[in-house]
Amino acid sequence: MTDAPQCLPYDAMLGALGSNYSETVQATGLAATGHVVQVTASDGGTWTILIIDAAGQACIAAHGEAYTVTRARPNL
Repeated sequence: MTDAPQCLPYDAMLGALGSNYSETVQATGLAATGHVVQVTASDGGTWTILIIDAAGQACIAAHGEAYTVTRARPNL
């Protein structure tokens, strides 16, 4: 992936991340701005953070390697 901001329609972005990096959606949240934030990742450890607007445009906010799942620890 390049460092330049990249935006595509949401379905096209997921298709590109899936076919190019084998990434799938791992987590979804709603930002205070009203944007949807998603984390995609692959079994190989690549990951991408997407910001999706109300019109369905998805932009890459960050990406990298060495993604791991951290299990929640109970509050003590």
